[in-house]
Amino acid sequence: MNRTSKSTVAYLERSAEALLQAYVDRAGAARQPFELTDENGVRRYARKAFSCLVEPVEGDLVLLSPPAAHAVVGEPGWILAILHRPGESETVLDFDRPVRLSSQQKISLVSSTCIESLSEGSVSIASNSLRIKAARVEGYAEDSVWTSRRMATHFKQLSMVAETCTSVFRSLAQHLDTYTRRVDTVETLQAGALHQAVKGTVTVYSKDTVMTAEHQVKIKADVVHLS
Repeated sequence: MNRTSKSTVAYLERSAEALLQAYVDRAGAARQPFELTDENGVRRYARKAFSCLVEPVEGDLVLLSPPAAHAVVGEPGWILAILHRPGESETVLDFDRPVRLSSQQKISLVSSTCIESLSEGSVSIASNSLRIKAARVEGYAEDSVWTSRRMATHFKQLSMVAETCTSVFRSLAQHLDTYTRRVDTVETLQAGALHQAVKGTVTVYSKDTVMTAEHQVKIKADVVHLS
């Protein structure tokens, strides 16, 4: 082993000996140092190291790197890792800057209970393909806007309930086996022209029927019954 390698090993050994185990007595508020008690019973203060992603909480056993000997008096040390946490309290990954999780392969989030996504701002999803598969889907929005160049939907049963519904189409085509419509008050139809082709019989029942035309009313049939 050359001199450089020996110096490196010696430095790492000294650094390892300087590390301490400590218990978190009080969590730091608003990025303030944490208050700890080390294995020798000495009260210390430390900040979370950049690579320590899990937010420490009271009672955690952590690996502590004390301030260097030449550091300013009162300078806090660094919490390098959380070694043990008693109980089953929530684990929080806390960041103070934008975070990006990147992978050249598949990324999976797996939970045996639920997965929540909470944001005070907005949530954006951009993908070439988006698939959702669930036994039940529920959603609520104060306002909802959908824009698509083409949309296809397939339902075995569809129910829609609304206080007001407005539909605007340039062209609408419907093909139905059975069509039933009920209007309890007034139905109004405005059209430039109305053409109806019925293969069978047209039957109209009403208490009174009024037909008004500006010019002509024509009835053409082989037999016409009026009674």
